Amino acid sequence: MENSKAYHTEEALNNFYDKYKENTLVMNKYLAIKASSQREGLLQRVIELQNNEVYDVKVPNLVRSLIGGFMGNYKYFHAKNGSGYKFMADKIIEIDKINAQMASRLAGSFKLYKKMNPINQELMKGELERIITTEEISKNSFEILDKIIHV
Repeated sequence: MENSKAYHTEEALNNFYDKYKENTLVMNKYLAIKASSQREGLLQRVIELQNNEVYDVKVPNLVRSLIGGFMGNYKYFHAKNGSGYKFMADKIIEIDKINAQMASRLAGSFKLYKKMNPINQELMKGELERIITTEEISKNSFEILDKIIHV
């Protein structure tokens, strides 16, 4: 339904949200579905969902659902303008301060680096280098990202 262009889609999703917003398990699925959307403007919607009352960056399952869901969205993570890479790099840096293990798992989103076309590789490399040169980046995240760049 998230990918539907039908006029009633937003209304139905809003009704679903209103009914189940107190149920964290359902909201995990809801956020994952929202993050996997193929509709235009997804990155902005994911950014807005981070400010939603049901999302908490300190709850790993919610991070996995929303941020991990975006990471798995090939179309938007690998956006031609590099916005998906920048967003993920920002999130890895932010989450690394809260939960280094979660950040290192998200860092794995860049594992396709060497298999991407030269344009995407260049965009990814800039973000990878930005993350690993960030002060106080955890050892976990650094090791994963350094391996991605240098292997």
